[in-house]
Amino acid sequence: MYLRDVVEEARYAQDLDNYRRLFPEIDDLQAIIVWILSRQPTSGEPLAVAPDFRVFTTEQTATMPAFHILYSFDENNVYLHSIQKVELE
Repeated sequence: MYLRDVVEEARYAQDLDNYRRLFPEIDDLQAIIVWILSRQPTSGEPLAVAPDFRVFTTEQTATMPAFHILYSFDENNVYLHSIQKVELE
């Protein structure tokens, strides 16, 4: 299995740092995101308006909400662009 490197873009890193203040367990979630996307970068849904970008949605847990992860990838890397909490309607 080919593993891609995961690169946190500046906005993603900043948003992740802000969420750490609210959800101390988010580093565990980040490890899961990296594990999944480095192995299976096609896991997320492609955006209709920009098919080079995908959205991966995490599962909600008892201590943490679900998150949308906007990312793209090439043959060597997965680029994490943003992370946003899923807002319930």
